[in-house]
Amino acid sequence: MVVIEKINESDLDSLSALYRQLGGKESNKEEIEKVFHLIDSNPDYYLLGIKNETKLVGSAFAIICNDLYYQCKPFMVIENVIVDEKHQRRGYGTILFEKIEQIAKKHKCYFIMLLSNKKRNSSHKFYRKLGYIGDESIAFKKYLL
Repeated sequence: MVVIEKINESDLDSLSALYRQLGGKESNKEEIEKVFHLIDSNPDYYLLGIKNETKLVGSAFAIICNDLYYQCKPFMVIENVIVDEKHQRRGYGTILFEKIEQIAKKHKCYFIMLLSNKKRNSSHKFYRKLGYIGDESIAFKKYLL
């Protein structure tokens, strides 16, 4: 049975393993626990996991951002989307995004935005299939550390 639920502290090792697949880097064990508690206590942060039975097979981090522009409607930012490579193309990502969009609609978000590494072409095809437009905006990043 597939379920989507908030990530809990006992999922952090599995989440770290998924993040290694996402970016090839190790998460700092001590820091991930500290930051997890900050995320978990903020009602505008949604760290979601998709589980097949009890195994974490995917995750996404969604943040509700309040806005003062135009009609002052909030928007959502999605980061760190990952489905375990062994579980891709089984509909898990679609189910995860359905849940994310439900949350955004509940908060009356005007739009959802996400960033994706320009090299992740299969992810871009997936996002387009879900209705996300990738040629309307340009994303910029400036690394500070």
